[in-house]
Amino acid sequence: MPIDTDNVLKVLEIVKKLAGEKTRYELNPEFNPADDGDFNDAYDAGYIDAEIYMARDILRILKGI
Repeated sequence: MPIDTDNVLKVLEIVKKLAGEKTRYELNPEFNPADDGDFNDAYDAGYIDAEIYMARDILRILKGI
């Protein structure tokens, strides 16, 4: 099955946008998921930050860094 170049470009734009976002700890070095009263948000915060780190890793791989 051939890969659609337009779709690859769309994915790369999403990766670039996501890689440019700041993680919770970059926005607030003292970030604690319990700041809102409990640790229920810890999973969501970690998941979002992991997506940002993965996008940065993908860009580094593509750039050959």
